[in-house]
Amino acid sequence: MPSTVTRLALRSRPDLIVTLPYLLGFHLRDSLVVAALHGSRLGLIQRIDVPRAGARSARSSLQVLRQMLIREDPDGVVLVAYESAPAGSADVRTALARLCDRHGWPVMAQLVVRHGQWWDVDVDDLGRPGTALPDPARVPAVAECVAAGLAPLPDRSTLADLFVSGPEAERVGQAMSVQRACPRRAQLGSADRFDEDARAWSAWLAGPVTPWHQVALSHQEESETLVARCVVALDDLAFRDALLAWLVPTLVPPALVPEPAWSLLTDQPNDQPNDHLTDHPREHGQEWPARPPRTCRNRILEALRLTPETEQAPLLCLFAALVWAEGEGALAGEAVRRARRLRPSYTLALLLERALDHGLRW
Repeated sequence: MPSTVTRLALRSRPDLIVTLPYLLGFHLRDSLVVAALHGSRLGLIQRIDVPRAGARSARSSLQVLRQMLIREDPDGVVLVAYESAPAGSADVRTALARLCDRHGWPVMAQLVVRHGQWWDVDVDDLGRPGTALPDPARVPAVAECVAAGLAPLPDRSTLADLFVSGPEAERVGQAMSVQRACPRRAQLGSADRFDEDARAWSAWLAGPVTPWHQVALSHQEESETLVARCVVALDDLAFRDALLAWLVPTLVPPALVPEPAWSLLTDQPNDQPNDHLTDHPREHGQEWPARPPRTCRNRILEALRLTPETEQAPLLCLFAALVWAEGEGALAGEAVRRARRLRPSYTLALLLERALDHGLRW
């Protein structure tokens, strides 16, 4: 569940059904969602595709859910099946309910959703018309999600569109080539290079998220240069890991990050993009400001759109780790799959893919 929404006013089962797409990031079709409960609190939310009858993927999907629920150890679970055809989820839903029963996780409800209607399996006749779902505008939990910046995409397939490079990416790629060929950068020691890279990232994350067509041309050129510096900085794995530890400390404990990288990164002031080349951060004695995760993720997403596809893998991994820590597994998985496609041997992408496949939580 996204950490930006800590408590939701879920008054009823239809409220949960209507809110789940906002928590998972896209409208659901042919999906089975497992919501773990700890008392009255909503915990882990996991979605799987409803497998075709007899598909080999059904067993592996159930095994992943089993491992995740063992780690979660919920007081109970709610199963919500989003169907496009009657009884399309019956087999996998029944199998999962039996699995929960064997492990002592009470199934508090089995709900079926189809074409704007819902059924409670334990109460309703699935062969008769269901109950209409409420208007999302009238569900308080949806308003809380919207206030936190959560909105569902039309379907899962559109997640990949978030990472498509824009026309500016060619210019950013050229600026990256200039950065990598810069003799001055090559002559810098590790501490000075970390210092400059940390200032660049601090400046980028501090900037506003603005539609690109509304940004002045001079600022666009400046931002393109800054993005190029940020992406080139990720060539240094020690700096990349330090940035990852700051963004997702539960994934990379700061103690494992080389001290020079961590110290320089966390001592950065909140510079603005137009002065990040002048002030020396060590003179300010300020810490890198704690920024809301959604602000960070939006800035990284904007950087992705400005970066050539062939250079996106490190940024995709940063983004995937951050959104997975917020509970958005589908979006994290899409980012990791793209990183693996672009750079099949990129070690961080391989590790993140393995963690996602095994349902690890950070």
